[in-house]
Amino acid sequence: MRELAVITGAGSGIGKAMARRLATEGLSVIAIGRRSAPLEALAHEWDVQEHAARLSQ
Repeated sequence: MRELAVITGAGSGIGKAMARRLATEGLSVIAIGRRSAPLEALAHEWDVQEHAARLSQ
């Protein structure tokens, strides 16, 4: 079973760096952020087939 990491603030900065690092180490990563565009770019970078859910109040 693969380990799972949930990263908040994954659209930029330290959150993005941690998401990248943990993904390269083989963990499954759930990337969470306020803006969808940076997360879409991250998913594209990782060539993810299924991604992006946006919740709003």
